[in-house]
Amino acid sequence: MDRLSDKIVVVGGHVYPTDVEELLLSHPTVAACVVFGVLRPDQTEAVHAAVVPAPGHRVRSRELSAFVTDHRGAMYAPEVVRVVAEIPLAQAGKPDRKALRAQALADSDADFGSGTSADSGTGPAAGAGDASRAEPGAAGLGAGAGQR
Repeated sequence: MDRLSDKIVVVGGHVYPTDVEELLLSHPTVAACVVFGVLRPDQTEAVHAAVVPAPGHRVRSRELSAFVTDHRGAMYAPEVVRVVAEIPLAQAGKPDRKALRAQALADSDADFGSGTSADSGTGPAAGAGDASRAEPGAAGLGAGAGQR
């Protein structure tokens, strides 16, 4: 997919994932990331990010969202930050946004059934950078977008 087809339609405009990825990669706690949209019932999308922590660092959802808001504006800030051990790659070697989106939707369905939210900014992925929230069986980090 190209940059245009990856755009995320949010309330207030469009967010291009590469713009947010480049900004997140400038944060010292982020080694690699991929940004994608997840469809809401109102047909807008929520900005999500899958982030690999830099060695020796913890990723904090609220901190990253505030960082993005300060530099780009609130509509660019990820509502959900998922800490992963590796960015899953599609067969072509690019970040697999489709797989990440499907996992986010599955997680939100499971959380809805349990009465909790996917990442309200207070759970382990948000505050502790808990690697146990990493995608099981995710592909290795390939060269290209979303990595330092």
